[in-house]
Amino acid sequence: PCYKESLKVSSPTRLVNFDPDEPEADVVNWCTLSEMIIEQKKLDGVDLILTLTHSLKARAATCLTKIQPAKPEQSPHPWAPGSRLQVSCYVCGDASHVASGCSMRYKKKNDTAPGAVAGPTRDFNVCSRASVCYR
Repeated sequence: PCYKESLKVSSPTRLVNFDPDEPEADVVNWCTLSEMIIEQKKLDGVDLILTLTHSLKARAATCLTKIQPAKPEQSPHPWAPGSRLQVSCYVCGDASHVASGCSMRYKKKNDTAPGAVAGPTRDFNVCSRASVCYR
């Protein structure tokens, strides 16, 4: 006898359609029901976006184009493994050079940028969270 291997083809998860312009539209109940389905099916990432794309109608569909992708979480400490130190000039605050190459380094204090320190101190910013100053 000849046996055929059956392939299980799963259909994409569908949510109930939601059109905010319909008079009977109930966003709270739609969200509650959709959340249950999303959690049960463990939808996330692209699968979630595709599922929402098919269920949201009219004005509700345009909200998907305004979602900003999440930024990767930053390490709480700039010195943690994999972190990158960002050094900027302590005189003028510019990140494109360090103080030894700054044209404002030896100008009088009154001539420096607001909040900048004049003179040969070594001050560098680590990310934007901490400042280490050696004088």
